Amino acid sequence: MEIDSLLQLRLSLQAVMLGWTAGLLYDLLRAWRQRCRRAFFASALDVIYALMVPFLLFFFALRAAGGELRIYQLLCFLGGLILFFTLCSEMLRPLWDFWTEMLLRFFALCLLPFRFLHRLSRKFALFGKKLFHFQKKYYIIYQTRKRFPQYGKWRGTHGKRK
Repeated sequence: MEIDSLLQLRLSLQAVMLGWTAGLLYDLLRAWRQRCRRAFFASALDVIYALMVPFLLFFFALRAAGGELRIYQLLCFLGGLILFFTLCSEMLRPLWDFWTEMLLRFFALCLLPFRFLHRLSRKFALFGKKLFHFQKKYYIIYQTRKRFPQYGKWRGTHGKRK
């Protein structure tokens, strides 16, 4: 069994790029975590990241490394993470913040018709609630006017019929 140094170099560079990608993903999710005001959403993003990185390492070990994840590949993965955070993270954070803000504003703009429909439906529900609340009284008045037309018309004489 021979050791192929070019294969190890290729796997090492792929592990560095995988670490770089994991750092990039962490920075993207960091921008979303800072924008959200709910702790549940931030925790969900952390869980997504914590589940995604081992899956990426597992997939890398199965596909690229032939089912074997060696220690030098893990060290190269961590080296890629460190390399990303030292070289590019600070430089790319304003860019991620900007695009996250623009995407959130776009979503808010897309939700405007739904907000309008929600407010309109609340007004119709309030009107329907009032209408059905007095439906029995309305029916009695309508039937009274229908049976006794002479009692249904008042001329504004404050209770006195003409």
